[in-house]
Amino acid sequence: MGASATVALVSASILAGLTALEAWNTSAAEPRVFVAQIAPADKIEQALNRLTYGARPGDAERVRAVGLDRWIEAQLNPESIPENPVLAEKLRYLDTLDLPSSQLVRDYPSRQVMRQMVKGQIPYPADPEVRMMIAKMVARDERKQGQDGATADSIAPERAALAARGNSQIPCQYM
Repeated sequence: MGASATVALVSASILAGLTALEAWNTSAAEPRVFVAQIAPADKIEQALNRLTYGARPGDAERVRAVGLDRWIEAQLNPESIPENPVLAEKLRYLDTLDLPSSQLVRDYPSRQVMRQMVKGQIPYPADPEVRMMIAKMVARDERKQGQDGATADSIAPERAALAARGNSQIPCQYM
C-alpha cells in the first residue's frame, strides 16, 4: 500500500468519525420527550399516588379544595399539618411519645442490654420502677424461651426477682 492510499484511508476514517460525532452531538442537543404532559385533571391523582401511600376516599376533593401547590407544600412541611383530634385523643395516654431519645434509651433498654444486666455485665438502673419493668420483661422472655424450647441463653426467674429487689450485681449464669 502506497503513501497516498494510506493518507486516503486515514482521511476517510477521520471524516467518518467526525460525521458520527456531529450526528451524536445533534441528537444529544435535541430535547427528548419521554412522557406526554399530564392532563390537569390527572395531576391530583398522580400527586396522591406519588407523595402518599395511595389515595384514600375524599383525598382528591381535599387536595382540590386546598389547591395542588399548597397541598404539596404542606406535605413537604409536615409540622404545618394539624394532628387528627381523634388520633391525638387516642395517643394522649402514651407518655413515651413526648420523651426525649436519651430518656427512652435509659428507661426502656433493649433486650440485649437487659440480658447483659441479668448476666452481671452491666449494672442495673437505680430507679426501682425501671428495675421492676426490666424484671418483668426478663421473666416474660424466660417464659417465652421455655415455650420455644430455647434454653441456651435462658435467664432464670430468680435472677429477675433479684433484679427487682435491687441487687445491682447478679451472679453470672456460667460461674
